[in-house]
Amino acid sequence: MRIFIHAGMHKTGTTSIQHALLSNQNELTVAGYKVLVNPPQANAKKDDKFNPAWLQDHIVQAQQSGQDALIISAEMISTFNAEQLAKLVKVFEDHDVIFILCIRHWVNFLPSRWATNCLRRDTQSFPEYFRKLVEHETDHVEAAFDLVVRNFIAQSSTHLRIISYDNAVAGSGLIPTVLSALEIPQGLSQNISSQTWKRNTRLESMEIECIRLFNGVHSMDRNLEPNTMFFAKLRATGTVGTYDFRPIVNGFLESNPNIKEELCKEIINETIEFELRPDHPNIQRWCANLEDISGPYLINPVQQKIFPNVDDVRFECSSIEAPHLTEQLNFEILKAWNNL
Repeated sequence: MRIFIHAGMHKTGTTSIQHALLSNQNELTVAGYKVLVNPPQANAKKDDKFNPAWLQDHIVQAQQSGQDALIISAEMISTFNAEQLAKLVKVFEDHDVIFILCIRHWVNFLPSRWATNCLRRDTQSFPEYFRKLVEHETDHVEAAFDLVVRNFIAQSSTHLRIISYDNAVAGSGLIPTVLSALEIPQGLSQNISSQTWKRNTRLESMEIECIRLFNGVHSMDRNLEPNTMFFAKLRATGTVGTYDFRPIVNGFLESNPNIKEELCKEIINETIEFELRPDHPNIQRWCANLEDISGPYLINPVQQKIFPNVDDVRFECSSIEAPHLTEQLNFEILKAWNNL
């Protein structure tokens, strides 16, 4: 069996890729592929979920059905440390394992990654998020992409194929590039690539800022770690107590326009323009480290590089943190939580 593990990373079109795979399961089955998307049984970070027997059963089922390839698509795998990856690879030790890793340049990756972290649990402003990444640049997977690659290389019994998200989008397209890496037959690949696939909806910046501040007040009131997502990735651990209060927060603010107006005013008062540049010293260093290690595994280089042409990104964000909110706003937000 060929075991293809599409491991992310996050923010590299994974939702579209997974939707394309699931929507074409029948065609892929005929072509000899079995598809699993985000199976919790592959989560080697959590012993209560990780289930090697379940994964092995799917291999047996595929073989009995005449299939010779298994695709597992789960972006969480890109955040595994070397030990967790080794646990996963051991499940497939009798088969050929090929990892597919998509990587996107930091200037576009970081704002989107930060926003999703805030929706799930985190509370820090983008300037504080970037400062923490610089502080942990050698061991946090959202800065040290080279560490992610090294963890995959450490699995000596596997093959690694790295895709530059930026080069793919600027070239033949992301989905055709990923399908090629998965060795999908050309005719089927062309058919899948010609279809339109679901994409995550980008949220307004003010909505993200409001939600993260609600998260912050909630964390302070209950004495919780305010940035669970950030530190879980730093420690390569599963998250505990994550949530998505987006519908609740938005509903509350729409029902309380005075509080929404005051909160937005506080956010705007501390809004700044943040610039992410490829030539930022830290980002340059991150990129150099990645280029040094990824070259032999990169399947779609341009000018022999993973990121040959990336523009500066400027965007507005607020530097306000939850402890800086007025006492009245804190009171109103906590009252909202207590009424849930």
